[in-house]
Amino acid sequence: MKKEMKRYFASMALTAAMTAAMSFPAFAARIAFSDPSGNVGDEITVNMKITGSDGETINSSDVMLSYDSSALEFVSGTGATGGAGSLRVVGNADTTGATELSFALKFKALKAGNSQIKVSTQEVYDKDGQTVNIDREGSSAVTIAGAAGASSEADFPRKSVAILFCRCDGVYGNCWQRYRQDYGKCSICRCTGIRFCYG
Repeated sequence: MKKEMKRYFASMALTAAMTAAMSFPAFAARIAFSDPSGNVGDEITVNMKITGSDGETINSSDVMLSYDSSALEFVSGTGATGGAGSLRVVGNADTTGATELSFALKFKALKAGNSQIKVSTQEVYDKDGQTVNIDREGSSAVTIAGAAGASSEADFPRKSVAILFCRCDGVYGNCWQRYRQDYGKCSICRCTGIRFCYG
């Protein structure tokens, strides 16, 4: 009777251990991004990597990304489809036992400022088809400056200074001609060429 009880409890323990092993996700992995910078109008590349921890295999992935479509325009990417602020990036390992998947995503910079590309959802699997737990989920910080060669407000004197040098027909300040640049409203003195921008 005692032997049968021992066998019973041993069998139950083994069953519980196997169930626990099947219920929990595989070992951890992380999703990391590069943080590129560029100018308005440039094509920039964001690199995304999914890397297994402690030798964990990465066989396939399905990741949804979100971004600001007013700041960035999706051009192309490794296993990537979508646009208008949302991308689906799908990848499969080239060899069995791979521990990393890499993706290159290209965007066109639309406006100056700071923007982020974030993970909305993700599914990652190991070589056995088991779910891999993502313990570190990064994001990409994209920095875009004004168009290369473009002038900024700092390049022009402010009105309080410039008006002293804008004199036509013996009267100060009567010859300002307004116009617009990509960074705001500007004025130019038709006589001296002095310019300033504001707003």
